[in-house]
Amino acid sequence: RNGVSEVSKVQSFLNRKLGLNISTDGVFGSSTHSAVRKFQSTYFGNILGPWKLVAPTGWWYQSTRSYANYLENCSEGIVQLDNTVKIQDGTIVN
Repeated sequence: RNGVSEVSKVQSFLNRKLGLNISTDGVFGSSTHSAVRKFQSTYFGNILGPWKLVAPTGWWYQSTRSYANYLENCSEGIVQLDNTVKIQDGTIVN
């Protein structure tokens, strides 16, 4: 149940930020995956740059979630990614 609620929050956020109208059904299906890819493309340097990726993944993971929270005025502070890079609000920090 918590997963459905969390995915619905992501879907609502993506609808607001990207002007989309994906279903807020709590299911991380193809529409949500595509919307996450669009969000990552829009903020590519802030989200995927720290991973040195060249294309959006569609995964709602550490840097994507952290940057979304920053855009909602809810900074997570410094986040250490699984690749050991530290970011804060979409910027790499030392």
